[in-house]
Amino acid sequence: MLSPEESVISPVAWRRQPSTRDALFGLTLSYRPPKNPTAALIWRKRMVIESTIGTYALEPWEKFLVFSFVFIVFILTIIGLFKYAIFVKHRTAYYLYSPEPQETVERAVDWVVRNFSREF
Repeated sequence: MLSPEESVISPVAWRRQPSTRDALFGLTLSYRPPKNPTAALIWRKRMVIESTIGTYALEPWEKFLVFSFVFIVFILTIIGLFKYAIFVKHRTAYYLYSPEPQETVERAVDWVVRNFSREF
């Protein structure tokens, strides 16, 4: 059995002021925002995100698993996008910057001149 000080809803836990590190990296959120204004902003945004997607109701180990899975999927997606962009860099450059490479235009002009300068 937990003592009143160790309980999640104890008055001690209710009055606890978290540090900036707890607001950023802690697996559990306190009920009050930190005193630091930047940390308080981060705490509010984190509280909105966790209450919106429902992770505030998870235990710390469950929250760790969920966020680890999301982080791994995000990292693999970013890696895949960069590998794909490198694989098709000419096509990516064409879509991003849209001018044709000069050698392609010159080759096309040479082909047209060679093929249409002959007699039919």
